[in-house]
Amino acid sequence: MKKITLLLISLCCILILQAQIRFAVPDTFSIQATAQQQTLTIPLQLEKKLQKTVALKYNYPVFMQLNNCFDSIYMTSCRLMLIKGENPYLLFTIQTDQLRQPGTYKGLVAFTDRPGGTTIHVPFSLIRPFATLDTVSTVYIHISDSDIKEGNFDITETSGRSRVAALQMALWLTLPGQQQLLTFPATPYVSEANTNASLKYSLNKEAIANLPRGVTRGKIKVSAPELVAPLFVPVEITKTRSKCWIVILILAGLLAGFCIRHFLQDKKDHENAKTKLYEVMEKIRRATSNIEDSKLKKGVKTIMEELLLLTTASPGRWKARNKAIEEALNKATTDYAALKTDWETRMNIANTQLQGMSSFFEKKDREPYITTSLQEAYAKYDMAVTALSKNDAVTASARLNSIIQIATTFVTSYTQQITPLVTALGTAGQLYPSGLNVIPDLISNVLAEINRLLAQPPAPETATTSQSLLWANTLEANVQAALATICHETEKAFKAGFIADNSPQMNAFQAAYIAWSAAFSETQQNHNFSQVPAAAARLQNTWQQPQARFGGPQQAGAAPTPAVANQPDAEGYYETTILSLETIQTLQQAAAKNWWIYALLQTILLALIICMIAYKYYAPGFIGTTDELINIFLFAFAIDVTTDKVLALKSNING
Repeated sequence: MKKITLLLISLCCILILQAQIRFAVPDTFSIQATAQQQTLTIPLQLEKKLQKTVALKYNYPVFMQLNNCFDSIYMTSCRLMLIKGENPYLLFTIQTDQLRQPGTYKGLVAFTDRPGGTTIHVPFSLIRPFATLDTVSTVYIHISDSDIKEGNFDITETSGRSRVAALQMALWLTLPGQQQLLTFPATPYVSEANTNASLKYSLNKEAIANLPRGVTRGKIKVSAPELVAPLFVPVEITKTRSKCWIVILILAGLLAGFCIRHFLQDKKDHENAKTKLYEVMEKIRRATSNIEDSKLKKGVKTIMEELLLLTTASPGRWKARNKAIEEALNKATTDYAALKTDWETRMNIANTQLQGMSSFFEKKDREPYITTSLQEAYAKYDMAVTALSKNDAVTASARLNSIIQIATTFVTSYTQQITPLVTALGTAGQLYPSGLNVIPDLISNVLAEINRLLAQPPAPETATTSQSLLWANTLEANVQAALATICHETEKAFKAGFIADNSPQMNAFQAAYIAWSAAFSETQQNHNFSQVPAAAARLQNTWQQPQARFGGPQQAGAAPTPAVANQPDAEGYYETTILSLETIQTLQQAAAKNWWIYALLQTILLALIICMIAYKYYAPGFIGTTDELINIFLFAFAIDVTTDKVLALKSNING
């Protein structure tokens, strides 16, 4: 109870003191926020006893709030100074840039009746006026491809009571994602009271690139703490192309017309001519794909190269080149026909020659000496057969002519070689012991046939290669038959007279027979009988039973040395690399594809231009009635027909 009494007494004392310290004017003060700082002089009404002892407890308000919101910056933005005297007053200094928000601030000033005495709170109110901004009705921004720069617009503070210390701006557009089209300086603007402020902006080039052409509308939001509400400034952004596009489009239109009327038409005709050219090339290549004849291939290569040369015409010369292609195709067809006729003639000749030789070379029962001596001819015959199977008349003719040369040389050489041997066959004691009188009778018929053949050799002017070689083979068969008889009879007589008793006579007899047999075998194999006469005489001298007959079997010998020297072929190969059929087909398909591409491109461009003309003419006020549809159809039809006729007439005139 005692404490309550003391508290009430203290409260009464404070109320009494507050009554003794108060403002001499109403406690609500209006400030002018036209400068950064304003000082108010507030007279005080004090009891005389307090005039000398009264003091400020703090040099700033102990409490301030705005709309029931407390913030320490409100108190620090104000400074207090007490001036004593007969007419005491309070200097109230306010930093208006810190006290930015408009409205009524309520606060308390703390006094003391004496230093260290009782605290007395005197309430006050500060009315901070709001700023009013005005601007032009709409900000117009024009953006051109060749003109992208900074700009500005003006605003005016019209209340005259408050400066704006921190203007902030932001762009609000109707297009999503384009809010950064305009950028503003990061440093806040300051607008003095009742004055104009120029607000700058810059254009974001990256955002401009994504902005559609035409008019884009939005608002620039201007905000500041000194404003009751943000100011929204309408903005119209017009994006246009540079006026130089007018010239560019005129030139492009002229170029498009030229391309349609000249370039594309000539290019299309050129691709069509190339397609025909490749078709001829493919036809020739396909017809000669299985022909290995070097002369034909060389001629075809020349034709192909001449045709391919015409496919590399430079732009602007296609019209003349098309005519050249047509002439070249006619020439190529004629040249190829001549080449093919020549090839067929040479193939027929080669086939006839081959058939004439086949009667000899296709048989397998020829004499070993003949086949061995004609190994090169046999090889060339096989080559000729292979060449003809590949339709290679050049190689086949070269091989066949080489066979003729080999055969002619062989027959001559063989005749010269066999004549001395035939003479030796008819002379007793030359090839066998003279004591064998039975041998001349046994070989007389064969020897007569041999002499008949030698007396009637084949005539070089009339005899074919097969006839000459068959004659030599027949002669060789008779010679070998005679030699075989001599060998057989001599061996038989030796076996009848030989006794294996190791006597000197029999040993000498055996050695003489062995020597004769070796020399005679050489004669059978290669017609060399130079050692035989001496061996036959030795065998006769060592003979112990003159009445006996002897002979021996033919012995196999070493492979004979060819009687005909190798002779080179006069074949005359050429470098005949020709484009493959696949390559020609690929080029033909590419040319045909290009023709369709240029034809389609020409059609599309004409259609687009016709559509633009029709749209420009019919779009305004278009409703879609039947009459309108018929008119549009007839217009397009007439334009298309007219264009086609004009192009055809131009082609005929230039052609």
